[in-house]
Amino acid sequence: MALTWYIDQKDIATEYGCSVEGSSGLLDMPKAKSPLSADIDDWHGEMMDMEDIRYQPRDIILSCFLIGTSMGDFNTKINNFKVSLAADGPHQLTITGLAIPVSYIIMCTDGFTVSKQWRANGMTIGTFQLKLREMCPVKCVLKYVGAGTMGLDVIPFLDISGRIYWGDGYYSTPADVDGLSAYTHTYSAVGTYYIVITGALNPNITPDYGSATLLWEQLL
Repeated sequence: MALTWYIDQKDIATEYGCSVEGSSGLLDMPKAKSPLSADIDDWHGEMMDMEDIRYQPRDIILSCFLIGTSMGDFNTKINNFKVSLAADGPHQLTITGLAIPVSYIIMCTDGFTVSKQWRANGMTIGTFQLKLREMCPVKCVLKYVGAGTMGLDVIPFLDISGRIYWGDGYYSTPADVDGLSAYTHTYSAVGTYYIVITGALNPNITPDYGSATLLWEQLL
């Protein structure tokens, strides 16, 4: 089954003429942050806190090519793509066509260079490596279809570092971590939205995702 790549709900092939022919990093295990540790003289090795492990950001690279019907069309499409990535973010990368869609909250950290351009049958084609960084690789992913107000009744954040990204460019930051606060969001148009909840959740409290469907309880 063919994959469809979305950035900020836009199919990049349809919107910008940009296709992804390869990727790396999407499924990589992120590196753990250095835990608290102690080097005790009369112990072998070291004592290390192996609970509540936290992880570093994940780097993702997409190998892309972009096609324009002419040099002018190519320049317009590549510029529109750059402008969309340069807009205030963060941005959301979603991949469908898999058994279960996946979604990442990302930003374009390194820019990109169009390394090759050529013309064929009047078309202009360029290739580039799109380097993205996923700030928080530990997340759960929900799917919501519809419009209007959607509520998440219980999201048990362990700390206020978590966020709820609603899939339409907006996000909410938890005001507290008691696990009892409800979060609501209003979608202005009917659509399919992939909600990404980042940060550590309390494993002792069962979340209530309302009318959204849970796709990934924990995606690392």
